[in-house]
Amino acid sequence: MRRSKMVSGATGLLLAVALAAGCTDEGGAGRGVVALNDGAAAPVPSSGVRAATGLSHLPAPASAGELRRSLERHYPPRFVAERRTGAVLVDVSVDEQGRVRRVDVVDPPAPVPGEPAHRVVLVRRDPATGRTVETVASPRYDRAFGDAAVAALREVRFTPARRDGRPVPHTARMTVQFQPPAGTASGGEGAG
Repeated sequence: MRRSKMVSGATGLLLAVALAAGCTDEGGAGRGVVALNDGAAAPVPSSGVRAATGLSHLPAPASAGELRRSLERHYPPRFVAERRTGAVLVDVSVDEQGRVRRVDVVDPPAPVPGEPAHRVVLVRRDPATGRTVETVASPRYDRAFGDAAVAALREVRFTPARRDGRPVPHTARMTVQFQPPAGTASGGEGAG
C-alpha cells in the first residue's frame, strides 16, 4: 500500500513529505510519519528510512503559516470562481541552510492492481484531547496547479535535513494541496 504520513497543525493544508530516496515500498523502505512543525525539522521515525538515508530529520517548512500564506498567494486566479481544489506531487531540493534550490513537478505513482491509489495519512494532535488523530486522504492530483506549487515552495524557508546533528542538503517528495484562499466568494464577483 502506498501511504505517506505527516503531522499537521494547519487545517486544510496537506503537505505530505516522503523521502525521495527509497520512495518505493519494495524492500520495506516505505514512508513514515513526517512532522510539519513551526521552526522544527521533521523527525524520521522509520529505522528503515534512517538506515537508507542516514538522516535523523527530513526538511520541513520552517513555518506552517508562511507556507499557507504562500500557497494562498499563488493559488491560480483562474480557479477562484469555481473554487477548484487539487494536489501536486513535487520533489523539493533543500540546501543545508533551508533554502529551496529546486522544485520539480512529478507524476503520482501508477496504481498497483489490487491496491488503492496513492494515499496520504495526515497525523495531527487533537487540541481538545491531546490525542493523535489519523485521517486518510486520497489526493486529487491536478498538474494545472504545478506552476503555482513551484512558485509557492520557492518562497518558503525550510528547516534542513539533518544527519549526525548537522544540516545537509536533501530532496524530499511532497504532496501540496491547493484549496481556494479563505474569503474568496463562490460563484464569481459580487452583484452590482
